Amino acid sequence: MKLSTKATYGLRALIELARVYPDSLSLGEISKVEKISLKYLEAIFSRLKKAQLVESVKGAAGGYFLAKNPEKISAEDILEALGEGLPTAHCLGSQGKRFCTPKCQCGVGKLMLEIEKSVATALNNFSLKDLI
Repeated sequence: MKLSTKATYGLRALIELARVYPDSLSLGEISKVEKISLKYLEAIFSRLKKAQLVESVKGAAGGYFLAKNPEKISAEDILEALGEGLPTAHCLGSQGKRFCTPKCQCGVGKLMLEIEKSVATALNNFSLKDLI
C-alpha cells in the first residue's frame, strides 16, 4: 500500500494537533514543524474541516484544533476525509466487487481482497492517539 502525499501530510499534521489537544496550532506552526507547504496544508485542512475533524479559531491566538478527542479519530476517518481510498488490484473495485470474469482463476483477486481487509482493519483500529 502506498499513501499519497496528501494522505501522509494530513496524517502528520493531525498528529501535531493531537500532541497539543485540546489546544490549537496555526497552519504556519504545523508547516514549519512538519516542513509541509503552507498552501498545501490549507487545501488539506479545508477538506478536514469539511469532514468535521478539525475546527478553526480566527484571531491572533487562533488556529486549528481537533473537533474530537484524538482517541475518537481513526486513520480511516482521516483518509476518507481526504478522499483517499484503499488501493486495489485491477480486478477489484470498492468492497471487493470483482471486475474479472467468473472463470478467472488467477488468485490475485482473492489475495488482494484479504490484503484490503487487513489494511482496512488496521486503519480503523489506529487512532490519532495511537500515532502520537
